[in-house]
Amino acid sequence: MNDADYDRCKIVTTERIVASILVTSWVACAFVIGGISLAVRAGLLFMLPLAFIWLPDLFAKIATLDVDLESQISPKTSPFMIRLVAWLIIIGVPASWFVFRTALEP
Repeated sequence: MNDADYDRCKIVTTERIVASILVTSWVACAFVIGGISLAVRAGLLFMLPLAFIWLPDLFAKIATLDVDLESQISPKTSPFMIRLVAWLIIIGVPASWFVFRTALEP
């Protein structure tokens, strides 16, 4: 394992803390609303986006391992784009659920 990559991945940043707090709060809200089964499903749903925020360089490397038919390596995926998608999921899924739930309530 490359020590420089490992050291960079284990740094705790404000972004990582905020994402972890948001995911924890979404899971807690799911528990209050639907019990343990909904909380487990919410936790499983948000684990991958949370991993995208904590380990974007690792996922960028995994994404670049894709090789096309002509044996040319695909362009490197940006860790910024991976984190952006994760934030869209972490914020977008609960926001859309709230919008649809309030719109459908009598």
